[in-house]
Amino acid sequence: MTAHVWKRASDEARVTFTCPWCGVVGASLVAGHLDNRRDVWLLVECPHFACRRGVMIRVPSGSPWSSLETSEEGMLLAADCVHPTAR
Repeated sequence: MTAHVWKRASDEARVTFTCPWCGVVGASLVAGHLDNRRDVWLLVECPHFACRRGVMIRVPSGSPWSSLETSEEGMLLAADCVHPTAR
């Protein structure tokens, strides 16, 4: 299960992913973030109204979230970037 992140200066950041809790594929706005030395951790919410559980997305980046910007195509992340792992 991969994730796809879009972050442009003119738009709110969003992530498309498969929820590891319920398996629904959808998009969510980024609710929060945490920068560390090598990664940015994003907090998103499952887009399915019956689930709405939190999911952490790890974005490998040497830059802080505030300066990260993707192309129009976004940034495709590997399956191990979605936490928790699928059940």
